[in-house]
Amino acid sequence: MNIARTLLLVAATSCAACNRTDDLRFRTIRIDRTLGTPPAIEVTYSFVSIVDADRNPSLQAIERADVNRVFGLEEFPGTPREAARIAIEELSADLLPAAQTFADEHETPYFVTVETEAERVDTLLTYAIRRIGYTGGAHGYDRTEYRTYALDGGYEVTLTDLLGNTAAERLVPILRQKLYDRYGVANDEELAAQGFFPEMIRPTENFRVLPDGGVLFRYNPYDIACYAAGPVELTLTRAEFDSLRRE
Repeated sequence: MNIARTLLLVAATSCAACNRTDDLRFRTIRIDRTLGTPPAIEVTYSFVSIVDADRNPSLQAIERADVNRVFGLEEFPGTPREAARIAIEELSADLLPAAQTFADEHETPYFVTVETEAERVDTLLTYAIRRIGYTGGAHGYDRTEYRTYALDGGYEVTLTDLLGNTAAERLVPILRQKLYDRYGVANDEELAAQGFFPEMIRPTENFRVLPDGGVLFRYNPYDIACYAAGPVELTLTRAEFDSLRRE
């Protein structure tokens, strides 16, 4: 479905979809677990849930999609707490033996923390899912994933919905130039010298629509650059978005 018309309503003052969700409210469900002895894995989930999501089919679809995304499940119909229990059981089975050995030798536990935030931008609802942890290896991880949903319909908004089928090709030079400008380079060779992988610079589905109508693209470590480069966020302004949409 083309959602360009929906995005035009980002600055609108009223619409039928907004009226049906004017009472949209959230609550945070926090689950903390310590696995193993001595503590071998510290697990924390902080999940933003839609209050009374079952009252509206669209909100129910969004809530279920986010539960599955956050807890790494597929088509799970249960509550966030039930999903957390399953996810923690899987973490224990997958990681506890190695985590126990590591804790015995280093007196430092593995840890897994998943935090979510929700932001409404008129007809859209964006979740930010941040995963932080250490589960072995040279270093830990810190990744943020954005997922955006249409409140009227409950479906996930994709880059194709935003800009059409040719969006990827049209966005590549814009994103590349933004990287050139930010890092003070003139070409891919100089960008590569800063730890980037030029051949991997593509639009990403990891985006969020901003309140001013712009679109932020998030690249986590290793997506387009080495770990040392850290996360990279590039913003497509409202004017740039409108220009692309008109092409």
